Amino acid sequence: MEKRKRKERTKRKKIWLIALLLLLFVLLAAALDPRLRTVRYEMTSPKLSAPLRIAQLTDLHSCRYGRDMRNLVRAIEEAEPDLIVLTGDIYDDDMPEDNADTLLAYLGGRYPGFYVTGNHENWTGDPERLIQKVRGFGITVLEGEWTAFEKEGARILVAGVNDPDAPGSYAE
Repeated sequence: MEKRKRKERTKRKKIWLIALLLLLFVLLAAALDPRLRTVRYEMTSPKLSAPLRIAQLTDLHSCRYGRDMRNLVRAIEEAEPDLIVLTGDIYDDDMPEDNADTLLAYLGGRYPGFYVTGNHENWTGDPERLIQKVRGFGITVLEGEWTAFEKEGARILVAGVNDPDAPGSYAE
């Protein structure tokens, strides 16, 4: 009788352990999902005299979004943005830079763009090289500064703050 109870407890523990591991796997897979996700927000402000569309790209980690980044480019084109803000981790410390370069070369020639580094750019050990590369694509790099953007009477200030862990950041 005692042996049977122990067997049942062991069996229940194994089932719970397997269920917990499956749950952990599902959560991890969701957190690391590299698929493209588009979210749209609409905000109004009496301070804007005309509509303004901003596309924010973040945490791309130099992943591939279709051949020649076509899936991402299509999503951007469909959004018809007036400007693009690139808010960190466009490049990655473990991935080749080709996909990010392809995207930035495309964007720099078509849209006003503003870029700030993220922790993964800093982890490459050479964020300054990436910053120069981004500038070479015609994208404005903001490092603890701001600039004005205006289109058809709609004017906003675009500010960029360095990653707090970056060398020379405001957090040091």
